[in-house]
Amino acid sequence: MPTHRIEVSQPPKSVLHSDITLSIYSDKKFLGEIRISKGSIDWRSPYRQRARRIRWEKFAQMMDEQ
Repeated sequence: MPTHRIEVSQPPKSVLHSDITLSIYSDKKFLGEIRISKGSIDWRSPYRQRARRIRWEKFAQMMDEQ
């Protein structure tokens, strides 16, 4: 079973309109980055330059369908 690691990068203090960034690893391999904001959640894989943005309503619907 792979070992997973998540690194969290937060703004140094509570600032409006600042994203929280999570770097996701599996067995030391970088899987991608999640950026969480008040309006959406973004996923960027290491093979893409642009992130895929999903609004919270769509994200909730996707999770409920799983």
